[in-house]
Amino acid sequence: MDDRDLTNRLRAAGATELALDVTLRPNQTDPLAATALASDARPISVPGHVRDLPRITIDLRRAEDMPGMVEGAEADLEVVEVLGEGGMGKVYVAHQHSLARQVALKVPHRGSSSAEARALVQEGVIAGQLEHPGIVPVHALGLDGEGRPALVMKLIEGVAWDELLDDPEHPGWEGWPGSPENRRPGHLEVLVRVCDAMRFAHSRAIVHRDLKPQNILIGRFGDVYVADWGVATPMGEGARAGLCGTLGYMAPEMALGDPVDERTDVYLLGAILHEVLTGRLRHEATSANEALELAAASSPHAYQVSDQSLGAIANRACHRDPAERFLNIEAFRDALLADQRHAASRRIVESTLERVAKAEAIGRLERPDDHERRRFERATIEARFGLDQAREHWPDNPDLPTLEARLEALLDTQRERAAALEELAHQRDSTVGRRQRAMAMGLLAVLAVVLSAFGLSSDAPVTTGTLLAFAAAVVVVVAGVTWRWWRDMTGNAFSRQALSVILVYCAYMFLHRVLAHAIGADPTDVVTRDAFAATTLLILGGFVVLRWVLILGVMYGVAAGCMVVWPARAFAIFAVTT
Repeated sequence: MDDRDLTNRLRAAGATELALDVTLRPNQTDPLAATALASDARPISVPGHVRDLPRITIDLRRAEDMPGMVEGAEADLEVVEVLGEGGMGKVYVAHQHSLARQVALKVPHRGSSSAEARALVQEGVIAGQLEHPGIVPVHALGLDGEGRPALVMKLIEGVAWDELLDDPEHPGWEGWPGSPENRRPGHLEVLVRVCDAMRFAHSRAIVHRDLKPQNILIGRFGDVYVADWGVATPMGEGARAGLCGTLGYMAPEMALGDPVDERTDVYLLGAILHEVLTGRLRHEATSANEALELAAASSPHAYQVSDQSLGAIANRACHRDPAERFLNIEAFRDALLADQRHAASRRIVESTLERVAKAEAIGRLERPDDHERRRFERATIEARFGLDQAREHWPDNPDLPTLEARLEALLDTQRERAAALEELAHQRDSTVGRRQRAMAMGLLAVLAVVLSAFGLSSDAPVTTGTLLAFAAAVVVVVAGVTWRWWRDMTGNAFSRQALSVILVYCAYMFLHRVLAHAIGADPTDVVTRDAFAATTLLILGGFVVLRWVLILGVMYGVAAGCMVVWPARAFAIFAVTT
């Protein structure tokens, strides 16, 4: 279609001036005008004549354009105020006395044509037969006192969606997801609700043709309604129309006069999604003719990087060729829901990677304290949970392998750290080989008591040979016990350290007494030096092995001091201490 054709269609529709957000109604004089009422495929039955409708009593005294006009004092509907005005007529708030409620009352403009009257009748019949929670209910359709059609509908307590688009802090946002800084989650939820309503309308073979935020009403309690079915039409080959709809959202088949079907409404929902993403109309233009050209071309839009996924959905829904769009509203809705799940998965991955990074930083510490270890464990637990949640929302999320690899590396670090701590605890466990050490110490104690008692009870003087024999007996016993229980007594670092202290002392004592016997040293000096050596080794063992060994070291230290003070009693003191 060339520029002249576009201009002629705009002139026929009375839209030569820029009006991108105003609904254009079909002009029955247009050669391409819809004969929707004559379509053989329609499932909706429309009264053959407007005069067939029943009468509705209306008190219009408070109507702005008809002051003082009264149908009767007993009128059921009493106009309260003007609610809005459109191309097809005026909408009032009216009080319905019979049911003691307020309703919305729509009537044509005074002096409107018969075609406009029939259009309002068709709107009422179509909307009245689309009984769905997301479609404004129709209460009645009839004629007022002047014979004009009057459509009585539910009065929606709320706002049109376009008001929420313009004001992120509007009170109507209460209860919806998102924040004033980011209202996109709420917009997407509204859009999904609209999809649910339109799926039902399409199941009844009805195309809305004028889906836009102004025609979506948001109730006070989270309810969403599709309103204004004034240009809706049944599907089928006969569903052609003169220029109608809204230029800023219009699908190319609407601009060109081609047949429309459910994919036309898919286009309109894609145009709404475009507005949610960009804050601008899909066909943003400086003239009506330019807007119509943009609608006919329907070129893809280049979205910001952050909007690529939803932008791809919008571009596909607004494809120039209906065959390239989503097959139906359900497919479009599923794409939106899938993207929301994907977005949730991406957000979870992002926050989980932050936890992983913190855990990795702690994992690089050489000696983390208890608080840092607890933070590390908490971060890994939260990261594992986050990975599972992200996979549940979107199993094919391309970021999952990277997250999983880093998390597994963290868990390996945690396992290695746990194994190292467990090994350290095992190496320092004093219970390993405790029974064998106790038996060895018991044997040494018995040997010491027997030899000391023998030495003290004998009249023979203590010589270095006697002391050497005593040391040799101790070495034999220690060697035997060590050989017998070697594996148990060297099971961990603690056991090896304890055994090392014993062996070092035994080796020192034996070699010291061998040397003392060889040079003929004084036996008293020998046992005194042995006591000091035992003191040194036991104190060292107290710091290295067990703290309570320090007590034995102190006891031997006191004994060694007593030996220096009373050398004549050195052997007795050594025997008692041992």
